[in-house]
Amino acid sequence: MAGAYDNLSCKKARPMLEQERQTLSALESQQKSAQTGDAIGVFLVLIPVSSLTGADREGAIATSKGKILALEARVQECS
Repeated sequence: MAGAYDNLSCKKARPMLEQERQTLSALESQQKSAQTGDAIGVFLVLIPVSSLTGADREGAIATSKGKILALEARVQECS
């Protein structure tokens, strides 16, 4: 089964993996803030605010995790 990054050189795959890990960390931080906002919104107006404002990062986090898995598989082949 071919991976999305199979044609990527090892030299390029490693920094891409590190960059994607940083992206994931930032997205998770944003998601935690959105969860806090949701808790306050539900308490005050019974509505999860992040779903209305677009602050929910769940989809972006899932995409980032998939990229990390694919890049990790590519980097593992380099060893």
